[in-house]
Amino acid sequence: MKKALVAVLMALAVGGQAWADEPSDWVKCDGYPRPEGAGMTAARLVAVISTAGLFGLPESTRYAPAALGQEGVDACTRALATGAADNFWARRVSMLQARALHQIEANNHDAALEDLHAATAAAEGQTQEEWYRRSLGVSATLLEAGILVKRGELQAAEALALQAANARPYSATVGNLALYIMAVDVAISAEERVVLDRVANLNPSLRATRVRLLEWSGDDTVAADEYDRLLSLERALRGPEFGPPLAVMARTTIANLRANRIERATALAAELRATLAEPPAPLSQSRRERGAPDPMEIANYRATQRAEATQLMTLVEAYELQRRDDSRGAFAMMTSGRILAEPATLDLIEEIVTGPEFASRAPTMRDAITRLQEAERTRRIEAIELSKFAEALPPLEQVGGGNRFRGQGWGANGYDDRELPGGRSIEFSGGSTITTTEELALLRAAQLARENGFTGFVVRSRSDYQRYYVTTYAGAETSRAPSGFETRMEIRYANVDGAAPELAGSVVNAGEVWDALSPVFNPPRSRR
Repeated sequence: MKKALVAVLMALAVGGQAWADEPSDWVKCDGYPRPEGAGMTAARLVAVISTAGLFGLPESTRYAPAALGQEGVDACTRALATGAADNFWARRVSMLQARALHQIEANNHDAALEDLHAATAAAEGQTQEEWYRRSLGVSATLLEAGILVKRGELQAAEALALQAANARPYSATVGNLALYIMAVDVAISAEERVVLDRVANLNPSLRATRVRLLEWSGDDTVAADEYDRLLSLERALRGPEFGPPLAVMARTTIANLRANRIERATALAAELRATLAEPPAPLSQSRRERGAPDPMEIANYRATQRAEATQLMTLVEAYELQRRDDSRGAFAMMTSGRILAEPATLDLIEEIVTGPEFASRAPTMRDAITRLQEAERTRRIEAIELSKFAEALPPLEQVGGGNRFRGQGWGANGYDDRELPGGRSIEFSGGSTITTTEELALLRAAQLARENGFTGFVVRSRSDYQRYYVTTYAGAETSRAPSGFETRMEIRYANVDGAAPELAGSVVNAGEVWDALSPVFNPPRSRR
């Protein structure tokens, strides 16, 4: 019996290799093999257990479709037609969404929408519908929004993006994808402003983007106030090793010039010029201590800030000339290099052309403004590459015993916390998707803030990673497979009411996070 079982397993292993060379329609469709029922053999059962059972045998699992475009569409259609997925609602939904993605790759957007609607219908009334809503449901909504943007139906697209962002409010990934849609139209509604503020508080890299989007509102005073706050926040949260936030300083200078706050702008411009004139400080060569910022993160931050600030200096100097009533000098400065499609740029051009000496050029300059606005709108639409957009969407998430997820990952590994001055460094690893992983890390942050007597926290930095299980032979990599995700986050404790001025508006409410996420997940445990 033992020899027979071994023979069967060897045969399956050989078969798996053959399937890897010639993938089935199932694997071509969504990356997973044909689903199996309860009547499978013992050998198949052993194999299926190793991949959590839902998606089939591990030998042919690829975690991503083996075909693209029309070939993928045809493969999904043939596999669905067999009826083998009819008793596996989650798998049928996965395949319908996979076919929608293939339709997008083939530029069949109407057919893609039909498949998204069919996937939603297939999930209705299922016992795990709440988990579908949070994962593939949100993905379907965002993907439909992306398709509508490409079709020019911006109002409907923005409504769907807002719906998706509010369905999963504490996922920075979902919120960021929703903002791609909402940012196409430069006007920000009150409801979209709530999402924008929330996402920027969850993901520090979006704080500058948030203020830049608010700039397009046309309220110069609001823009100047927001940039002043952002500059104070950057200085408060980043250590001295990062150096001054030069790009933020340049944008704050421009915002204050735009709002006619000359004294404030003059002081900032002097500091900016003096800092840019100095060579960058060398990176520390001392051994990195645990919890210290990554030297690569520091280097990238410094380089990005300096490059952007240098590019913005043309606009700073043009505004300074205009504020000294030197329209000719401002015009010469603006035409000396590439014009950035910034709200401040458009406002300055409008100011310049109102002077009598430029009356003859006013139509041309106003045409330039229109072209810049249209170019910015086009750029934002083109930035939404639907195939890449779809890759970032949450996959199917399911809850098993103890609220642990099944799927591509290996399940939750837990937390690793380190105390920092005034806060905590948090790592959560092993989640089945990036969206669940980031939420679990946020839930841990909320728990720690409450345990330490605070009503909230500020996210100083965060990084999200895909993890892999890598096998090697003689020092060379032979294979790798996904093994979950990891989120690293540094937080600073704060109170929602009475926070320091530089932190006001950036505090995440720990109680609201806990109330929203603790019913979804088991309360987090420390690995220590």
